[in-house]
Amino acid sequence: MKSFEKHIKQLEKVADLAFKNGIETSGIDFSGGKQPDELSKEQMQAFIVACHDGFKKAQDIIIQEIMEYQSEIEELKREIKIHRVERNQEKAKEKISLLNKIDLRISTFSHIADGIAWQLFKGKLHIARRFYLGETSKKKLVFSNIAHAKTVADEINRSPEDFALISDITNYVQIGDLIAFQNGKLNIFELKEGKVNKKIYDFLNKMEKDGKEIFPNNLPENFDENTIKQTLRVIRQKERMLRLKDLLKNDKGIDPVSGENMEIVSPQTPTHDFVEELEQLYCQMNCDCKTWAYNIIEDCVHIGIYRGESIQMSQFLIPEILKSS
Repeated sequence: MKSFEKHIKQLEKVADLAFKNGIETSGIDFSGGKQPDELSKEQMQAFIVACHDGFKKAQDIIIQEIMEYQSEIEELKREIKIHRVERNQEKAKEKISLLNKIDLRISTFSHIADGIAWQLFKGKLHIARRFYLGETSKKKLVFSNIAHAKTVADEINRSPEDFALISDITNYVQIGDLIAFQNGKLNIFELKEGKVNKKIYDFLNKMEKDGKEIFPNNLPENFDENTIKQTLRVIRQKERMLRLKDLLKNDKGIDPVSGENMEIVSPQTPTHDFVEELEQLYCQMNCDCKTWAYNIIEDCVHIGIYRGESIQMSQFLIPEILKSS
């Protein structure tokens, strides 16, 4: 595992690409506090292109980092298994500690990808929520269709104005394989490859063309148990994505998570981003010469800010404070 210093340096590089590239490379003077909605049409276009360029470069690094760390996790799991067989609990605990640190590092990179998604959703919480299904398991990129997803994303990303985000590198985008900003609009893509998926989609397309409903008992006889499970999984994914697209387009429809009818009432006030509170915590941390600072807002929102070695305790600190309160 790379050193903590190298990890932080890479993390800062990715964060700067994702969140500062538009300001630093667009050629627009933001020094006077100019906001994006004050830009001319030509300036806005240049700003979007610069932002997307940063997103693309950040995504490439995030994919590489996550895949490297996930490979290390698989090796650590093998070693932990051996230590447990040998009843070497000390060694097992040591490797479990390393595993937890790697999980946190992956989460920090995925959190940057979450920030990119947040910008694609234009900071609208009521839209971002629709993409989260509450699934806690994390996908291993090496076992997913990451190569195919990257190929399709790279093709979309050839256009300077467009950008496609690969959902699997985020923490919370759980509908669609790609979230793409194309021609000024948000699009969702579900990608499938391989012979089995081709057979499934050929069958589904024929059933749709014939106007027939699909049930577990009318699937083809040559579908084995695994193919049947995959078919039902594909049907669920397609249904969720269609419901989400309909909901986002019309502001009403069927919730892809609960399956209940719902209507989205677009908030009339901007989503609170807690920027001022974070700035206050940052100043407090610097003034007190600490490596972390913590606050509770309105007795319900817990916010922590960390730097240096304290970053490694960030995932445990607030839960521990809550337990003791």
